[in-house]
Amino acid sequence: MIKTIAFSLAVLLPSLANAACPVGESEFVSCTLKKGKKKLETCRSEDRASYWFGPSGGKAELALTARKGEYLHRPWSGVSNTIWEELEFENNGVSYTVFGAHERIWPEAEGGDVKVITHGGVTVGQNGKELARLECDAGSVSFNW
Repeated sequence: MIKTIAFSLAVLLPSLANAACPVGESEFVSCTLKKGKKKLETCRSEDRASYWFGPSGGKAELALTARKGEYLHRPWSGVSNTIWEELEFENNGVSYTVFGAHERIWPEAEGGDVKVITHGGVTVGQNGKELARLECDAGSVSFNW
């Protein structure tokens, strides 16, 4: 029995190191950063949200799970050409604000196609000061608004 459990953990844990969303959550923003060297994955449900950051294909450098009320969700107000939302997590006095946006560029001529550019990333801050801002690699962003 113990050997079976140990074997199961040895097989399952490496795959969970770079897992998609936890059961019951759906993707918010995911992308690669720093020319594919890093990965950002955020997920949410009605009552919780999760954050994963680390090397692509590797173990998390930081993984957070927060229940409703322990993270901030800033939804799009419905105004502007850019549809955007943010999730903000906090860990030991440091905030991690994940953002996603669909920038809509309207055609100049009637009947033309609307161009949509998707952006995303994370801003790291402490005491109201921005410590870092990492933009997702172009073309790698999945933002499920």
